[in-house]
Amino acid sequence: MALDEWAFSRGLALKRVVRNAFSPAQMRALRPAILGSPYLAENNLNYRFSGTRGFSVVFRIEGVDRVRETFPAFAPYLDHVLDARCNAFFLNPLVLGEAPDEGSTGARVAPHVDRSLRSYTLPMEPPNPHFVTVLYVEVPKGMQGGVLRLYHRLLPVGRVIPREGDLVWFQGGLRHEVTAVRVGAGQQRVSLVCEHYQLPAALLERIPVFTVRSTRGFEGFLAAEIERAARDGGGGSGG
Repeated sequence: MALDEWAFSRGLALKRVVRNAFSPAQMRALRPAILGSPYLAENNLNYRFSGTRGFSVVFRIEGVDRVRETFPAFAPYLDHVLDARCNAFFLNPLVLGEAPDEGSTGARVAPHVDRSLRSYTLPMEPPNPHFVTVLYVEVPKGMQGGVLRLYHRLLPVGRVIPREGDLVWFQGGLRHEVTAVRVGAGQQRVSLVCEHYQLPAALLERIPVFTVRSTRGFEGFLAAEIERAARDGGGGSGG
C-alpha cells in the first residue's frame, strides 16, 4: 500500500489524487456511457447543483453486479474504488457545461456536505459518507474554473484542479464545492462521483439494492430498458 493511500485510509490525509488511474481504453468508454446515456438529464439533486446534468445510481453492496450489468463502462471504476468496509453507495455522473442562462457565471456546485442518501433514510439522518471518489472523465482544454474546493467546516483545507484521468479521494465529512465552469460551445466538464457509506442495519434496510434516479421522462427510461434488454439477449429488468 502506497504511503498516501495508507494515510488517507486512516484519516490522516484529507484527500489523495491518483494520476491516470485507468487505461486509455477504459477512459474512452466512459465518455459515451455518460453523455450518451438515456438517463442523462438536468440534475435531480438539489438547488446547489446549478446548471448541471447527470443521473444517480443508488445501490447496496449486494447490488453492485446489477450496476456493472447496466453500466458496463463503469465497472473498472467500481472495481477500483469500492471498499469492503462500505455497504451503500450513491453514484453520480456529473456534467457541467455551458452557462445555463445568458449572463450566468456558469454551471457550478455550491458548497455542501454530501448526504445524498438522506431522502431514503428520513426521518432518521444518515452519517456522512465514509469517503467520496471523483474521476475526471473529460476536462476541456482552456476550461476556466471547475475547481474542486475542500473545507473543514468553513476553513479551506485543499483544492483540486481537474485533470483528465485523475482519480480523487476525499474524506466524506468535508464541505466542498465546484467553482463556476467556463468552457467553449459544446464543451463540458465530465466527472464520475461516488459517495461511499457505512450504514447501520436500521438505515441500510431503507436503501434499495439497486435503482436509477433521473429527471428524464418515461420515454427516456423506456429507451434505456429496451437497450438493456437487447444487450442482455432479450431478458427484461429484474425489477
